[in-house]
Amino acid sequence: MLLTTSISQCLVAPSAVSAAQAAVERAFPSTDFGERLLIGRRAQLGDGDMIYRPGLIGGDAVDSSLTYGEYDLDHFCALVDRALDGKADATFVDVGSGVGRLVLAAAEIWPQLTRCAGIERVSELHRVAVEATERHRDAVPALARCSFFCGDAAEALTPGGPLGDADVLFAYSSTWPAQGDLLTDFSAVCGRLRVGTRVVTTDRRLCSVEGAWQFELLDTITGPNRETGGESIGFVHEVTQSARH
Repeated sequence: MLLTTSISQCLVAPSAVSAAQAAVERAFPSTDFGERLLIGRRAQLGDGDMIYRPGLIGGDAVDSSLTYGEYDLDHFCALVDRALDGKADATFVDVGSGVGRLVLAAAEIWPQLTRCAGIERVSELHRVAVEATERHRDAVPALARCSFFCGDAAEALTPGGPLGDADVLFAYSSTWPAQGDLLTDFSAVCGRLRVGTRVVTTDRRLCSVEGAWQFELLDTITGPNRETGGESIGFVHEVTQSARH
């Protein structure tokens, strides 16, 4: 039966979330947000006037999946905690990890995780993550448990890929390609994950394809998100049938 959980029901201690917020601020200061946003806009719109126009930019369709954003940590915590559901030895992956804020937050909040990793397509954002890890490793010990990869999630998450053993995925998917509120491209990627993998998406749900892959929607949790006008809906899914070979 589908549950609808309140963000206030998150069992993670507020002190752990506060520690994660402090670690993230140390490694990725909010004062540098504008610089990070600019990197994302250049990746999406090119080096011209960087003004979004519906239709075509430079002859190619604007890739909405490259929209840069930084997700609210309280809501993120509630969603991932629900997906983990008490599991201790797990691999966490942030898909579209940007500069690695949420990867670091996960490592700080859940020290019992076996691995915390991020996959990002934009090389400049990936570079910021790597440089921050090198610069702040001593001051932010949780960074030592983080790993970052630059490339396509569809390849990284395949069997034998560097993140093919993922147990819990988070995706800030509010602007990703979809039909209505159903994710298209990312559903196909997640349809090849291992049975039992949990996938968290925001504002857009995964869609099953009969005879190919199936997802069970376990929970929905609404929480704050200033970047979407006030709040976002988080969806917690489980892969129940996989197209993985």
